[in-house]
Amino acid sequence: MILHTVMPMHLILEGKEEEANQVEINLANGRTLILEPLGFSQARLIRLVSSDPKDYLDPRFQPGRILNIQM
Repeated sequence: MILHTVMPMHLILEGKEEEANQVEINLANGRTLILEPLGFSQARLIRLVSSDPKDYLDPRFQPGRILNIQM
């Protein structure tokens, strides 16, 4: 990808190192969760990606929510 901009590169790449600590999980019905691992069995929900607008109103997918993950 080529990016033509007058903005300095450090502003464009700002925050990219935070994304390295994130995990993407695909759920049923086309839902994708972006999680930040907090420990062995917990993760913080960073972002929901879904094509269903109702998913964004569901409190289970609220950003910032701590999820218990079972392996």
